[in-house]
Amino acid sequence: MDEAIGPDRLNAAGRAGGRSRRPVIAIAGAGGSVGSRLAAMLPPEAALIGIGRHPAASGHHGRLAWRTCDFYSQEEAVFALAEVDMAIFLLHAGKPSARLTQGTSRDLDALLAEHFAFAAAANGVKRIICLDGNILPYPSMPRRAGNGQKRREVEGILASHGVPLTVIPAGGAGPLQAAAAICAALGYRAMAGEKGTGDTVREASGQAGFANGMDRRRDVRSVQRLTLPDGMNAEQAAFSYLDWLSRFGRPLLRVERNPAGECRIYAAGIPRPLLELTERRQAGAFRSFTFEISGGLLAGKGKGRRGRLEFLLLPGSRECLATIHDFIPSLPWLLYKYSQAQVHLLVMYAFGRHLKKWR
Repeated sequence: MDEAIGPDRLNAAGRAGGRSRRPVIAIAGAGGSVGSRLAAMLPPEAALIGIGRHPAASGHHGRLAWRTCDFYSQEEAVFALAEVDMAIFLLHAGKPSARLTQGTSRDLDALLAEHFAFAAAANGVKRIICLDGNILPYPSMPRRAGNGQKRREVEGILASHGVPLTVIPAGGAGPLQAAAAICAALGYRAMAGEKGTGDTVREASGQAGFANGMDRRRDVRSVQRLTLPDGMNAEQAAFSYLDWLSRFGRPLLRVERNPAGECRIYAAGIPRPLLELTERRQAGAFRSFTFEISGGLLAGKGKGRRGRLEFLLLPGSRECLATIHDFIPSLPWLLYKYSQAQVHLLVMYAFGRHLKKWR
């Protein structure tokens, strides 16, 4: 394990500027058992930020200043880790984050790790801390074959943007011991936690989806892993997909693009586009390329963020995650689930086979 990074080293930059401040420690996944116990253990010298999708439903510890963030959004991740010194990664894909999720937990975890690591690097975070594959943020999560391999991939992704990574080799310990190990890695002696804090927060967090109307939501998340030809980047993969879709769908579909970064997908005989996509470029995001799903007959209107189509390269490989987030279908739910959603999986499978032939 890497050496502990205590408050003296974290405050070095502040002292160099003529003043000292408390180190800012962000806990992503603070609503879980490990995160809530960690918040109770850390001493007052640290300024604590808890980050979650539904902070109001996650219970709360008096020490935590909460920030709302969906780490499936790279843009939100960058805002969530602003002015943070140390970032603790306790995220996982163990609970549904959309009404319909297409994808494996391995791919979803890889996506969370990439957005987290990118955001940490973009904000100058000094260190990332995570648990090894033997510890699960929620004790109720089942242990499955391949969990260790999945976590090792996550650790590689977390380290890939250049932010130093400390992995806590918890060795099968429970949430309390894991929280204490993180506390020690930060260079602090664990304080006595509040009795029952972890259980209370975990229960509230587990109910977060229902408290926010999970059974009434109509959002979709879809993540498929593709293998790209040598030398192809995320932007090239995105436009290769659109070019291939125009050929694959002919004569039923056609795809039109313009210099303004807009793309429209049409069906034969229908004058209005089925989907409208608009490029969203983010500075420094050299491993990802995103389209906003900005309209179209198949896109419904929901509250909050718009749907996105993102292509994300994974470090050290030719693998790419083709993802859809926060998509609201216009079709009635059951019709969408058993038609358009299934067609999307078939299309992505066919695109993956096309890429293999290209190689």
